[in-house]
Amino acid sequence: MISGVLRGLEALGVRRVAVATPYLDEINAREADYMEDAGFEISAIRGLNLDKDADMVRVSPRAIGRLAAAVDRPDAEAVFVSCGALRTLDIVEELEKELGKPVICSNQAMMWDVLRLAGLDDRIEGYGTLLRAH
Repeated sequence: MISGVLRGLEALGVRRVAVATPYLDEINAREADYMEDAGFEISAIRGLNLDKDADMVRVSPRAIGRLAAAVDRPDAEAVFVSCGALRTLDIVEELEKELGKPVICSNQAMMWDVLRLAGLDDRIEGYGTLLRAH
């Protein structure tokens, strides 16, 4: 999924990103290193320190929104909410309005990437700037 996220960030012209995750700090460090090796600057990264998928799927959209807002920085061009188990798609439009910048989430980026790889250029409303405008 991360390859779709990176391509999505590139499509948005984003280089500096704040990252919210449900993961443990050691996983966050690996994710930040991977993204930095790919040419992105991580302005902040914060996780919920969860280590079980069963706990990750229980995180409410409201809690995801609070986490995304907490990790956002004025210098971040976008916020990436990592993890396909989180229900970020439920609130991605709301988050973009609240934060005033694009919000990328794992499932959204995967869908966008699969469509583009299949040669489809469809625009989809209701799931953030990436699917709506790119």
